[in-house]
Amino acid sequence: MKIHSMICAFALVAAASAAVVTGSNTCGLMNVPSTSRITMIAVPWVNVGGGDVEVAKLVKTDTLTAGDELYYYDGSSYNRWVLNADKTWAPSAISNAQGTFVSPDAGLGIARGQGLILVRQSTASEIWVYGQHDTAAVSVKPAAGTTAAPAYTMIANPNTAAYDLNAQHAVGAAGDQIVFPGTTELYTCNGTAWTKIVSEQKTIGTKTITVKKPSADGVVIPAGRGAWYVSKGGSPTINW
Repeated sequence: MKIHSMICAFALVAAASAAVVTGSNTCGLMNVPSTSRITMIAVPWVNVGGGDVEVAKLVKTDTLTAGDELYYYDGSSYNRWVLNADKTWAPSAISNAQGTFVSPDAGLGIARGQGLILVRQSTASEIWVYGQHDTAAVSVKPAAGTTAAPAYTMIANPNTAAYDLNAQHAVGAAGDQIVFPGTTELYTCNGTAWTKIVSEQKTIGTKTITVKKPSADGVVIPAGRGAWYVSKGGSPTINW
């Protein structure tokens, strides 16, 4: 995890006295390590001056490639941006076999602690996100689903330290899942703890089969990264 900080100065003009009042905000760039083509990234800070961060300004484009994509799920629709040749993010709708993705308002902002999905053409490129430094506590409560109709919620770690769901007692209902986009990793909840599902080879007679079983590993969400919370009944409050 690499973090570069800087001082962003701003000036406020008092109309009555024509005096100039100056102050400063600590801003920075956070590197989000990932070797996946599809990565869910967190919004770690706030917009310069406060408030939601405009998606078009959040993910820095110097290291990315024209044609890379951003997606934000607002609970009902996927919003989509595509990186232009001039390295700016442009809202762009598309319909394909995976569904319909809408074109958002150009200035759409999302709050600290929410997440975006970045789809890169090159996994060698680095991911950098920008904002005004903020350490205020944020939390998310995933939407509650059922076994027949699971609910999907983006959960994203906005802090500079990894977050262990078991250690933080953010445990859901039995059957709930955590899925990291772009990977095959799957974690399930037994109602008291999270465990990673791993593959194990079993030999029965002359046949070798692969079985899935829970391991001792819990769920750790790295700094700046996000995952899907798949609720089949649970809705724990996750305090980042």
